[in-house]
Amino acid sequence: LPLYSQAIMITALYNMDKKANKGLYNKIKKSIIDNITFDGNYIKINEDPNNYDYYQDLYLSNIKTAASVIIALLDVDERNPIIQKLIKGLLRNIEKGSVRNTQDNLFVFWALQKYFNKYERINPNFRAQFSVGLREIFNSYFIGRTKNVRKSFTPLNYLKTKGNKMKLQIKKTGRGRLYYQVRLKYAKDINNNPIDKGFTIEKEIYDSKHNLITKKKKLKIVEIYTVKLEIYVDQTRRNIVVDDPLIAGVETLNPEISRSMGMDIQDYSLNGFDRFALKSDRVCLFASKLTPGTYTFEYKVKAFTQGTFILNPTKAEEMYFPDVYGTSRIRKIVVEE
Repeated sequence: LPLYSQAIMITALYNMDKKANKGLYNKIKKSIIDNITFDGNYIKINEDPNNYDYYQDLYLSNIKTAASVIIALLDVDERNPIIQKLIKGLLRNIEKGSVRNTQDNLFVFWALQKYFNKYERINPNFRAQFSVGLREIFNSYFIGRTKNVRKSFTPLNYLKTKGNKMKLQIKKTGRGRLYYQVRLKYAKDINNNPIDKGFTIEKEIYDSKHNLITKKKKLKIVEIYTVKLEIYVDQTRRNIVVDDPLIAGVETLNPEISRSMGMDIQDYSLNGFDRFALKSDRVCLFASKLTPGTYTFEYKVKAFTQGTFILNPTKAEEMYFPDVYGTSRIRKIVVEE
């Protein structure tokens, strides 16, 4: 059966006799959960495109299936932590605020209304406090509904910890539902491998004869080099930013002001990206949507400072879902005369 049909069956069995049918609908629920995909901080559900072709195009859709699973879980397992991630995945896949047809629209509204009535019918009126050990890192009142996100940043050296362990305590006083996210930012070790959590990134440097320099790890002052980025995505990604830090000993050559060197703005092919920005310390790429495939971007740099430098990792992420990201590896680069 399609996952959509399994979800509808869970709801039907629960409404018929939730006690007598508990074993059966829990077995179906496990089958559905085994087929979900975690992608950063959200979850998506994909129907198998190789099956059910007799009504795949007309009747099935991933949006309707996800909404049906949310409805079923809210009936039989309302405390399951994946429900919030399913909601995020559902909203993420609604492009430009619209869905494919009336059926999808009905199930989306049904799922969201059921979620609201279950979790958010109480108007927020509470105080949230976050602390690590003896240090308070966040304290705020939430009164009424708002889209504003409140943030707090705390350096690790501000916290008093015992050894390497830190205990995070979260306290909510009052009525309403608290949504929060805790992130730890850190510098990668020079020996760390690249990270692939939605993006695979390779970064290489070539000389004017197209010899690979990254392997030799040596650049020469005044020479011009080509930096090549390859970004691979295995599924459609939206609202992407690629942040590529420069080596401290090099600078970018802007084609708009480097015509005397034979460069032209046309030399920079966007290849799927909407725009790029050449900054003093980094190169940034932006795309509203990337479909599955490999995307390349090349730009020119010139070495101007002698020394040994760290080639920091290039990072790509979905701007509104930063848990979906990837980085290239870290290297050491020597700039010599």
